[in-house]
Amino acid sequence: MASILIVDDSVIMRRNLRTILERNGHVITAEATNGEDAIRLYELHHPDLVTMDITMPILNGIEAVKRITALHAEANIIVISAFDQRNMLFEAMENGAKHYIIKPITEAKLLQAVRTMLEALHSRSVTEESILSHSYITSSKEKSPETISVVNNDGRFIIQLPNPLLPEHMNACRMALQGLMFIRPLHLTIDFQSLSMVQPTTLHNLQEIANLIQQADGQLYFKIKEDKLRNELLRSVPSVKIQGVIV
Repeated sequence: MASILIVDDSVIMRRNLRTILERNGHVITAEATNGEDAIRLYELHHPDLVTMDITMPILNGIEAVKRITALHAEANIIVISAFDQRNMLFEAMENGAKHYIIKPITEAKLLQAVRTMLEALHSRSVTEESILSHSYITSSKEKSPETISVVNNDGRFIIQLPNPLLPEHMNACRMALQGLMFIRPLHLTIDFQSLSMVQPTTLHNLQEIANLIQQADGQLYFKIKEDKLRNELLRSVPSVKIQGVIV
């Protein structure tokens, strides 16, 4: 069960979203009809999730996403977009939205997006507890682990992985990929930046990502600095699943 803020200027859409979510055990903390109200209500309620329409009066969904995530990087925002708003969807994802749904909305689409977000939220909570219990963070004043970055380079997307790479980052990577899978053709680079090694579970996740992109007739590239990691990935992720490796 999650607490959810619904943001949409359409009363019919808000009613439909509320009906589906409440029927499946979720709690609607508030409804907003524009981006300004969304920001105010987020500050008031701090919901687990936000469903955010893009085109709204006063302040649109993209600006609302920017302002909410600027203050609350942990905010879990699902953007709701029409298919012809793809460029705006990319902008929202680049500015902190965690997931998306393409209209028309169905119950299955909505619940899948919510379920994915809640699984990632749970994973992040477990990871943070594990980090604290094992004293990997020595001071409460230290910065929390970095997150992944998604960059749109003229339609070619780059996912930049942080160091250290935690399970929550791979969950975020999968969610980002889900937000890109409708793009044809999809060109995706995973940039390992300063990483010199990855865990076996990460190798498995990368294989799954490679399979998904291959099924979508896309192209996947790895950008790797360390020779040891490059060799490990070439062994663990068969080259037939990857279009190329950038060294």
